[in-house]
Amino acid sequence: MFSRLLILVLFVSLVFAMSCSDDDNPVQPNPSDDDIPPAAVIDLAAGEPTGTTLVLSWTAPGDDGNVAEARRYDIRYATVAITASNWEQATLVLNPPDPTVGGQPESYTVTGLAPLTTYYFALKTADEVPNWSELSNVASARTDLAGNWVIYTSADSDLPSDNISDIAFASAAQRWIATADGLAYLDGTIWETYDTADGLVSNDLSAVAVDGGDDVWVGSHFDGVSRFDGSGFVNYTDTNSGLTAEAISDIAIGDGEYWFGTAGGLFHFDGTNWTNYNVSNSGLVSNAIDALALDAGGNLWIGYNLSGASRFDGVNFEHFDASDGFTSAAVADIEVHDNNIWFATEVGAFVYDGSGWTSYSSSNSDLPSYVILAVAVGIDGDRWFATAGGLTRFDGTTWTTYRTDNSALPDNTIRVIEVDMVGHIWIGTLGGLAMFYD
Repeated sequence: MFSRLLILVLFVSLVFAMSCSDDDNPVQPNPSDDDIPPAAVIDLAAGEPTGTTLVLSWTAPGDDGNVAEARRYDIRYATVAITASNWEQATLVLNPPDPTVGGQPESYTVTGLAPLTTYYFALKTADEVPNWSELSNVASARTDLAGNWVIYTSADSDLPSDNISDIAFASAAQRWIATADGLAYLDGTIWETYDTADGLVSNDLSAVAVDGGDDVWVGSHFDGVSRFDGSGFVNYTDTNSGLTAEAISDIAIGDGEYWFGTAGGLFHFDGTNWTNYNVSNSGLVSNAIDALALDAGGNLWIGYNLSGASRFDGVNFEHFDASDGFTSAAVADIEVHDNNIWFATEVGAFVYDGSGWTSYSSSNSDLPSYVILAVAVGIDGDRWFATAGGLTRFDGTTWTTYRTDNSALPDNTIRVIEVDMVGHIWIGTLGGLAMFYD
């Protein structure tokens, strides 16, 4: 009797326990019951290249097809087109993003890539099981040349115009930019702009320079010169000064000495008096002057529009032509670096070392064009040339040309190149302002 009662009690207890278990812990579905994988991505795209990165973008699929939220991505790349058969051999992207809700845009920057290389990308998506999607479409893009770029245009900054004519520096962080529609000042990330409403002599600017007192001198294409002392402009024109030619091509500033190249000869200003040097009263070869530069000895170098170059020591003019090894007639820019004088001309670049001339052109270098519009020398000694086919760099061994199709350069037509105090290269183009550094 006791045994039968004990068996009955145990049976009732077991039934009670089972019923409680069912209520407190409902049966979970088996993950293997979910056999619907995420949909395959069909809009994967690659772009926004730098020298070492590319940005991928796509639309997130869902957990089941395009519904809900998937669990993870497997993103891979290779230098050959990716297929289902070579998927496993492609390079795995580490730490990809987690998927968002289906239908939302996704993006990811792939780093550590090699410059000037075409890469192919594809991805798969998994849910929690995991069920893996089919292979996405394959996207490809090429990285740029190595280097870092910062680009400023009138569309995304306070730059008055994308047509840049000249650049000058007051410090490593303070830049003055002359444009076709006014003057811009950039201090770090802060912009200030000036135009005729502020007292500037003209908005169509050709040159800018900063003197030792941090006054800014601005030349215009047709209307004379402005001097800015930080609070206001003083203008010099043919009606109120000895500057009788108002088409300014370039400005060179020494110790309290101001030189202006114009279509009417060379003008000197000592802060009070103006002196004009022209073909009728001096040793100038031409009144059409396009470029000026002062060397360490105080000599003024003059580049003519069609007549070569001269050096002026304050008393005498010395002219250089083909008989000296300087075969150019038109000089667009002059750069003084150490004891070398560099000339950008219509038949290549020339350098004068004090005793002889060396020329660089498309016939004896990898310059893409013999028409050179500007020249600069970096603090590392690299030479930079603005050509009709982009920006060319020569490190003494290798020639590299940056263009819109292999770098972030905003335009292939370059008006000016300047090197700032920390070695950054500033490039003024017809499509905006660029800053380059390694």
